[in-house]
Amino acid sequence: KGEVVHDGTNSDTEISGKDYRRFLFSLPQKMACDSTEWTWTQQLKKGGPFTVRTAFNISVLMNGSNKPNTMPKDSYSSKFFATRDIKKDEEI
Repeated sequence: KGEVVHDGTNSDTEISGKDYRRFLFSLPQKMACDSTEWTWTQQLKKGGPFTVRTAFNISVLMNGSNKPNTMPKDSYSSKFFATRDIKKDEEI
């Protein structure tokens, strides 16, 4: 619990809305749908602008859940920490 599980600080990508739309429309439909699962908007600092962020790294394999075992410390962070002890072979 409390250990960094994923640090997207230097790997999550900021992309403009216009460029992201161009990128999505260049993909086959199924791949475009998958790509939307890896994209979000986020403020990087309090009061800062929202930016479009996307993850083209191992974090796309992190499992979504209504009881996640990893979370960022706050809404401005790109680092995900374990919220509890994670068992060997348990999905993240």
